[in-house]
Amino acid sequence: WLVGYLMRIQQQLLVEQREAQQKLAEHAATDERRRIAREVHDVIAHSLSVTLLHVTGARRGLQEDRDIDEAVEALEQAERLGRQA
Repeated sequence: WLVGYLMRIQQQLLVEQREAQQKLAEHAATDERRRIAREVHDVIAHSLSVTLLHVTGARRGLQEDRDIDEAVEALEQAERLGRQA
C-alpha cells in the first residue's frame, strides 16, 4: 500500500515538474519575442527619422532653388534607408 502511494506521489511530482518547466520555457519565449519586437521597432523608428531628415532636406533645397543634385542625392539616401528598414 505504502509503495503504491509513494509511486503516485512521485508521478504527480514529475507531472508538476514538467508543467513548471513548460511554463518557464513559454515565459522565456515570450520574453525573447518582446525583446526582438522592441529591437525591430527601434531600428525602424531610427530609419524613418533619418529618412524624414533626408526628405526634408531635399524639399527645402528644392524650395530654395538650390542645387538639384543635392536634393536628388538626399532623396536617393532616403530611398536606400527605406529599403534597408
